Amino acid sequence: MGDAPFQPTPPEATIRQDFASPLLPDFSRSLTVKEVAARLCVCTATIYRLCTSGELRHFRVGASIRIREADLRAFCCRR
Repeated sequence: MGDAPFQPTPPEATIRQDFASPLLPDFSRSLTVKEVAARLCVCTATIYRLCTSGELRHFRVGASIRIREADLRAFCCRR
């Protein structure tokens, strides 16, 4: 097995460090469930319920839920 052939990577095939950055949401303007609950003066369970029911748009970062500022504003305008 030590003599298995391999194909070398050409030097012009570089991998940029930011190759996935354009695909990720902008985290700088997103809020945690706790932050949204504090702004709306409700408990975090209410925010989780709103996210689960689809009333409040959100996205996940691993197991965590994040809410964009614009989505929170849109939710507040609908109410």
